Amino acid sequence: MFRNEVETTEHLLFHFPYAKTVWNSSPNPVTLNLDTSITIVDLCKKWMTNPRTDISIELLLTKMWFIWKERCDKIFEDKTKNANILALEIQRHVEFWSTRKRKTTKSKQVQKNKLNPKWKAPNIDTLKINVDASWISEVLPSTCAFILRNYTRDCERGRAGQAAGSDPQEAEPIGVLQAAIWAKERKIQNFSIEGDCESIFIYIHGKNSDISGRTKAYINEANRISHLCNNFLGFFFVPRLGNQVADILAKSVRPLNSTVEWGTSPPVCSRKQLLVDKSNIGNSPNPRLDGSTSFVTSTLSES
Repeated sequence: MFRNEVETTEHLLFHFPYAKTVWNSSPNPVTLNLDTSITIVDLCKKWMTNPRTDISIELLLTKMWFIWKERCDKIFEDKTKNANILALEIQRHVEFWSTRKRKTTKSKQVQKNKLNPKWKAPNIDTLKINVDASWISEVLPSTCAFILRNYTRDCERGRAGQAAGSDPQEAEPIGVLQAAIWAKERKIQNFSIEGDCESIFIYIHGKNSDISGRTKAYINEANRISHLCNNFLGFFFVPRLGNQVADILAKSVRPLNSTVEWGTSPPVCSRKQLLVDKSNIGNSPNPRLDGSTSFVTSTLSES
């Protein structure tokens, strides 16, 4: 694979010409200039204790991961990918999953800070569908899930399975479209649809959003179908922490080739988070059940 060069993990990730091209490409092109004798373990320790100023540790690890996956594809699957294409995939991955979203104005930042990250039950005698999608790579099918809950905070029904999205931006609106079709087929009424992909919900509400034409087409169709339902209450954006159940369900069906549908008894994998959502609904902000623990903890109100 490397001709006469020594094949080591460090060489594969940093010193091989292919890897150098990826490191020198967007996002955040950088020349590492690493000592060839240092091991990857020592490098990671160094970056964790003394972070580089020219590139974040998250992006360092992301580029390493993508380079490693591409080299595995070449060895085991006999698949090759141009380094510039891989760099573009990394850029798309980072843009989609980064928790440090760009804020264009101070007012936008203030508005985001006011959003309540907890799931909220729908109003009395109404229903809510939470929807989310899971995307790994262009060679694997994306998945989506949606769950219908009532004002008493109980699950009424839901579905999870594969979607047809070829990139993360398409997977989310396809999930919303599938939820709309599902709701219409089952004659669901007095409901809203909620998700955590902000860009598509911005577009639904008539504001400028940097999304593709295909994504807009999916959303327009979802909007059309939803409004054919009796008393559709609209689309709403919720932060990721308020959409955890749908996220868990979408990820749980990745290994499956079939669709999973349920009634009032949701899949086991989602039940802990459903209890978390129930515990977080109330007039008093404390105590609050944190999703990472199995007990109630008191937290300061978010600022």
